[in-house]
Amino acid sequence: MPPCAAWRALLSVPRLYLGVAYRISSRGYLNDALLSIELIDQPLRIMYISAAVILGLVYILLLFMVLPLYSRIKKLDKPYLEAARDLGDNKLQTFIRIIVPLTMPSIIAGSLLVLLPAMGVFYVVGLLRGVQ
Repeated sequence: MPPCAAWRALLSVPRLYLGVAYRISSRGYLNDALLSIELIDQPLRIMYISAAVILGLVYILLLFMVLPLYSRIKKLDKPYLEAARDLGDNKLQTFIRIIVPLTMPSIIAGSLLVLLPAMGVFYVVGLLRGVQ
């Protein structure tokens, strides 16, 4: 990743937070959609609950899991997949026997890239919220 792209990615994180906050607010896209199809009569209070924190974390941290996996899957050797197909493996067997073992380092790296910031965010939220 070029240095300017890395800075741009870091500077876009606050916009991601604000985007999530607006989408799930009482006047956000989610409530507008539910009101327009008449599933609800009044806007839901989605902000400031645990589910909103989890939804925001998934939205923001999913990128950190997808990028290592994508880069590794893109570099997979096609002869392995062709050999599995020639030997009679179906798509599920190829996925379990070939793709998962070859991408395991990326799965572990992506899991750590997601787990550590998520734990930190939950810790900070608990500190800022205080004892209830």
